[in-house]
Amino acid sequence: MLRIAKHFCLLFFLLFGVAAKAQVKISASIDSPSIMMGQQTVVHFHVSQPQHLAVQLPVLSDILAPGVYIVSVSGDTIADGSTISINDNIVITVFEPGDYVIPPFVCREQNKEYKTSELKLKVSDVPDVFVEGKLPADIKEINTPPYSTTLWVVLIVSVVLMVLMGIWTYYYWRKHREDPEPYVKNSAVADSAQPEKTALELIRNLAAEKCWQTAGNEKTYFTLLTDVLRQYFYRRYSIMALEMTSSELIDALKKTNMPIKLREEVREICFTGDMTKFAKHKPTDGECVHCAELAEQIVLKTMLVEKPKEGGNAKGAAADAAKADANVKNV
Repeated sequence: MLRIAKHFCLLFFLLFGVAAKAQVKISASIDSPSIMMGQQTVVHFHVSQPQHLAVQLPVLSDILAPGVYIVSVSGDTIADGSTISINDNIVITVFEPGDYVIPPFVCREQNKEYKTSELKLKVSDVPDVFVEGKLPADIKEINTPPYSTTLWVVLIVSVVLMVLMGIWTYYYWRKHREDPEPYVKNSAVADSAQPEKTALELIRNLAAEKCWQTAGNEKTYFTLLTDVLRQYFYRRYSIMALEMTSSELIDALKKTNMPIKLREEVREICFTGDMTKFAKHKPTDGECVHCAELAEQIVLKTMLVEKPKEGGNAKGAAADAAKADANVKNV
């Protein structure tokens, strides 16, 4: 009889252990049971169940309870042997102060129902910013800076003085500026009152010296030749030829009465000179002589002819003028 009782007790404990192992456990908690209006808190919902059971979990909507709104839901599911653990984190918020009750979470498994305990939440209003007996300060108006007559007078006087100083500097420079000096060897010849005479003499001297025949002197030759022409153009046409590039010089000559053919000859001389000075071009003797001849013809065909004086040499001067005009027309 005693032996039968032992077997019965052993069977009872085994059945009770299986039933306990197969039990579904759910729980719910809240991080902070007291918050301020507009703040958020998290409700934690936990379910632990055997894998072979089909437990129906609660379906959440946008509202967890009247006035309690769900912001977001996140969670995870962990399988540990024959047990499954489900953890949901529900972020909630409330926009009205008061005491709220979150109803129990309900899970069902066949005919069985499992419930958590209800959760209480206290929501307080935002602290009053008013000080007792005083109202908060309103937004202040924009303060206008104090008006200073002295400052405006100083500014106006400074501007007037700067303008007068600029005008004086300009006229002083115009009055005392010096004409650019030609890049030539014989300054005495360059000071001649007749620019064509100076230019012709210098061009002929360069051609006679033939300095380009010495190795490395090609650049010097074309520098001197082009500077003689630029100085002549400055005196003949009043253009700042010595301060211009070759293309700027050609553009400036277009505004004069120089014929097109002569401008093309100037372009040819400048191009050959630039190629020699900057592109390591080695001009031949023929090119150097040809450029000197072109320069001489440019001066001869653009030189000014003095008006004949009354009486005396009137006929000779008229003949010279007619000859110069014929030279320009034939170009």
